[in-house]
Amino acid sequence: MSKTKTILKRFARMCNYKLLSDVTVGSGESAHTFEHILIGSFGAFCVRSFKEKGELYGNENDSNFVLVDYKMSRNKTENIVKKSLKDNMTLRKIVADAKIYNVKIENAVVIEHKKCKAMITAPSCEVMAVSELSKYLNDKFDRDNKVDAEAVASAVENAK
Repeated sequence: MSKTKTILKRFARMCNYKLLSDVTVGSGESAHTFEHILIGSFGAFCVRSFKEKGELYGNENDSNFVLVDYKMSRNKTENIVKKSLKDNMTLRKIVADAKIYNVKIENAVVIEHKKCKAMITAPSCEVMAVSELSKYLNDKFDRDNKVDAEAVASAVENAK
């Protein structure tokens, strides 16, 4: 189990929220897989994690990011910020199709490896180290926005 999932699971249990992990919605070419979705009275929080080590360079509009490892070799890697933004758009569509309104949806990318430096410019997506995730969750997702978490979770489950 990843560090991100462990932190999200603990937070969900503590606050009585729902955590959905590795959920695939749609079928065929239009299928989309969410890594983690935390659903509660605050709304929904989509999380992607990055597990490689090295220096990660890019911005949210790049088609690929560049990962420079400690041997100074440059490797292309997927743009995780774009995937995170696609999580957000897909979840918004699912919630709108289920006619559930006023759901605040946020997204983030968590860098899991201690030896990974993220040099990413992404104003529309939070990029943080795994050590910062617990504090971010406690600061941001303890308010009650009167979202029906059961309805949002069932909408995601029905979209499978």
